[in-house]
Amino acid sequence: MTVKFKIVSPAYVKITASVKNEHDEKIRQGLEPDLFMPEKHSQGARTLQNQLKPRRLLCLFSFSFFRPFLVSLLLLLRLLTLLLFRMLKEFLLRLLLLLLLLLWLSSSLFRLSSLPSSL
Repeated sequence: MTVKFKIVSPAYVKITASVKNEHDEKIRQGLEPDLFMPEKHSQGARTLQNQLKPRRLLCLFSFSFFRPFLVSLLLLLRLLTLLLFRMLKEFLLRLLLLLLLLLWLSSSLFRLSSLPSSL
């Protein structure tokens, strides 16, 4: 049995299951027991299975609850990375300015120490 997933819209996913061999077809029709899903052989499930097309099953699952949560989580992650990079950039610029200031001070102190002491 092959299962294919297709995104119909941002909130729904279409799942198509196509039957490849005779044993799977008998399991789908309820003629043979399925060891993995014994609850599907109730009378209501058989009636529903008989109403479906012979070789295709269609299921729509709603992700409307999870989608806004995931979008907000991704936006928050993006905001945090932007803030982190901005803080890192500011930190590196300040560090560079501090190093330049220390270099300038050390060079000026070196020049002052190299002057003759008689002045």
